Amino acid sequence: MYYLCVAIQYVGIIVVLIGLAYLLQQWASRPQSIMLFLSLAVLINEMGYLFEITSGTLDSAIMATKISYIGKVFIPLLALLFVFYYCGIKLPNVLMIVLTAIHMAVLVLVLTLEYHTLFYTEIGFAGDGMFSYLIHRHGIGYVVYMALILCYAVVSLLVCWNQIQKTEGEEKEKVWYLLLIVLCPTFGLVLYLSGLTKGYDTTEVCYVISGIILLVSIFRTDFFDTVNLAKDYVVDNLSDGLVVLGNQDQFVYANAPALRLFPELKERKCNKTIRKIRSYCREGTRLHVKDKVYVVSEQEIIHNRSLRGKMIYLQDVTDGYNYTAKLETEVWEKKKKLLDTQHSLIVSLANMVEARDGVTGLHIMHTSSYVEIIARALQKKQKFREVMTDDYVAVLSEAAPLHDIGKISMPDAILRKEGSLTTEERKTINSHPVMGAQIIDSVLVDVEKNDYLVAAREMAYYHHERWDGSGYPEGLKGEEIPLSARIMAIADVYDALLAKRSYKGACTKEEAKQIIMEQAGKQFDPELVEVFLENIEEIEQIR
Repeated sequence: MYYLCVAIQYVGIIVVLIGLAYLLQQWASRPQSIMLFLSLAVLINEMGYLFEITSGTLDSAIMATKISYIGKVFIPLLALLFVFYYCGIKLPNVLMIVLTAIHMAVLVLVLTLEYHTLFYTEIGFAGDGMFSYLIHRHGIGYVVYMALILCYAVVSLLVCWNQIQKTEGEEKEKVWYLLLIVLCPTFGLVLYLSGLTKGYDTTEVCYVISGIILLVSIFRTDFFDTVNLAKDYVVDNLSDGLVVLGNQDQFVYANAPALRLFPELKERKCNKTIRKIRSYCREGTRLHVKDKVYVVSEQEIIHNRSLRGKMIYLQDVTDGYNYTAKLETEVWEKKKKLLDTQHSLIVSLANMVEARDGVTGLHIMHTSSYVEIIARALQKKQKFREVMTDDYVAVLSEAAPLHDIGKISMPDAILRKEGSLTTEERKTINSHPVMGAQIIDSVLVDVEKNDYLVAAREMAYYHHERWDGSGYPEGLKGEEIPLSARIMAIADVYDALLAKRSYKGACTKEEAKQIIMEQAGKQFDPELVEVFLENIEEIEQIR
């Protein structure tokens, strides 16, 4: 039996040394560091206990016990830390300081056990049996220490079991190994405290078994695989959040950034939080948290052609989002400034044209207002509702001043002539829609084509077309004439009727309204004339 006990200690030392050699070659990670210190503590404990069972005197046995406790006192704490860290649980710093202080105090009690009765109330020596060992009665310090160790064991086992419920595949296998590593010394300690082992500390042989289990797990499941640990390190230090779900959508893992965003993920029942996160992915909306912006995406994890789970990625796009928003604002401001400048120049140009025609710029203001009133009224009609959006109404109002831009090429003699025009003069003046379209095409040739330019060209080119097909320049009929030009035709004629020109006098509002009514179905779109009349009171308030 003596040789068996000694052999067990040597085997334990060899197993620990093999484990240490392997750990020293791995990625310098937090779990590797904890396991490294844990292995050193076990090594010191194994060597100390070897000295104790081979000692020949009380003094040498006491010295061996002290050596053993230099490692032994920290084994439970380091094991607890490893279990917590591996299972993603962080102990508060204050608690860590308190527990470390307790274990240091226990070590001091053991190193000074000859001078007090706090740890052992009595100490004896048995050297005439199969192996040597100390005979001692337990003091209050020893009782507290043992209670603390058993508490650690229970908590570690519960944490491992909880982690097993949440993991799948190889990861679950690793946690099972971890549970066995913790369970084995716990069983040995309980057996030793029961007094059935006749002085032999069965935790020592259990440490050997746990060491063998650890080696098996290392080589079977790559427990401390460098690549996997490097991946874990990178994942935990991402600025982006990562949440991993199982193939049944159960929560498996969340890295540090994800836990900062959603602390509820630390709780086992976090289905509501998972649904909330996934809603951002389905709806394609950005997640705004304080001063950060995230884009949420989801991807299936496929391995060996089978679904293993899902990964939710919360990408931090704050910098790009802020830059894009700033850029869009700056572009919009510059575009608005350019459009305002363009509109002012166009209105000024149109005013110049009207001035050459012998009228003031009020005609431009009036016709733009009439066009807007008619267009707004068309929004209420089912037939025009889809086309006549708020943006298009604004476009028509802003483009209206360009309807007579072609007159800029007409001679003053024709524009200001009193009385009737000759056939040639009439032919010249009737060419102003064509000239207007050409001016818009040529002057704005480098400007990107948009609704504004399309509407401006339509109004300039087609506003003298007639509903019955007798107009110019194309002789279009009915709805062949663009809607913008049909609206412009009514607004232009109505304001022209009310104005005094070199070649005619001004009509009254009633006379102008009557002429528009009479031309419904001839010169003008009858539906638009109806809308015009429905809003005549608002139109008449313009001038």
